[in-house]
This record gives sequence, structure tokens and C-alpha cells, in this order.
Amino acid sequence: MIRTLMLALLLSLSVQPALAEAQTFNGVLQAYWLPVWHEDVNQPQLTYRFFPDESSAAKGKVINLRQPALDLKRLQQDHPEFIARRQGHVEYYGTLKVSESTAYNECGLDFYEAQKAAFTPKAPQPFDIEQLEKQSGCQSYPWLLSYQLKADGGGAVLRAAPDSSAEAVAQLSGDRPLVQIRQVNADWVQVALYDAANQPPMGKTRGYIELRHLQPLN
Repeated sequence: MIRTLMLALLLSLSVQPALAEAQTFNGVLQAYWLPVWHEDVNQPQLTYRFFPDESSAAKGKVINLRQPALDLKRLQQDHPEFIARRQGHVEYYGTLKVSESTAYNECGLDFYEAQKAAFTPKAPQPFDIEQLEKQSGCQSYPWLLSYQLKADGGGAVLRAAPDSSAEAVAQLSGDRPLVQIRQVNADWVQVALYDAANQPPMGKTRGYIELRHLQPLN
């Protein structure tokens, strides 16, 4: 009987929220477009995460947010190109109040997921977003779009401009992933060769290629 009660108690503790009481953190909110693919068509989802600063009890952790943290009108006003292009990321410094969250482990790191949270922007403070992203391990660059050549894409090249008659700057092979820098229009993207030695993992070889030659990796 005692063993049964102890087991029930342990199980109940294991599913308690990571932050059982409301807590407030200062830090950096990142809004980003998460790639969501449907039959090779990207339908990105606006997503948020928070990096507590060095003075916070949760420093070094990442809090992923389930609900929108900023009013869309605020983002449209401050970053109209970010909203129009539906790619990349932007950041705000401020205070996050988390009233309900759970903890989970991925790729050997601990993360929080906040079901209920409210963000209040504050006066900008200096921060290094690349350093904050790197501490997220396998979740460092969720906004990153990566591709590989289609099976019939042999002979594809990167070009100096988004034009099929532009100068070729690099011959591509199917075993080298490509990372999107930006989407130029419905037909062309600017990309870099994937290079894990860099953060973000974009190599120096860069150019333009038609989307019809590519298939998504993420």
C-alpha cells in the first residue's frame, strides 16, 4: 500500500508545471516564422520564444511560447517587411510573466514551454542574439529554411542574380544542403551552402537559384 502511494506521489510530481507559480523574467523575446511545409509549399507560422537575461532565475534557458506574445499590429508597425515576407526573425527586449509552463528535454538540453504568458516591451538593452540562439542547441535556428537539390536537379548552379541568364557562381551537387537567405519572389531564392562551422550555418558560397530545382529539408 505504501509503495503504491509513493509511486502515485512521484508520478504526480513528474507532471507538475515547471513554474507552478507565476514568475517574471527580463530578457529577449524573439518572434520568428516557423517553416510549415505542405506538399513542398511553405506556410510559415508566426512563433515566439523568450531568452531570460543573466539576472533572471531561468538564465541560460529558453522559454517557448504557445500563445502570441505581441499584438500583430505592433509587429506590422515596427517590422512591416518581416510580416510581409513571412520569413526570418525579429527581437524585443522586455519582461515576460509566465503563469503556467512545463519543462521538457530535447537534444540533452532543458526547455520550458509556456502555455500562459504575457510580454511587456521595455527600453532596448544590448544583447547578442546569435549567442542567445546558440545556447538553444538543436533548437538554435527554428526559422531557418534549408533545401537540397531535387533528384532531377543535376547540373543546377547558383547564379550571381535572380536571372537564368546571370553569371554562374557555383556548380551544385545533391549532397550539399542549401540554406535560404531570403526569398526574392515566387520563383527565386537567395541561398548559401550549408556550413556547420558557422553560426548560423551559412557558408561563404552564395547565390540565387530557382525554387523549381529544390526540395525542402525542414
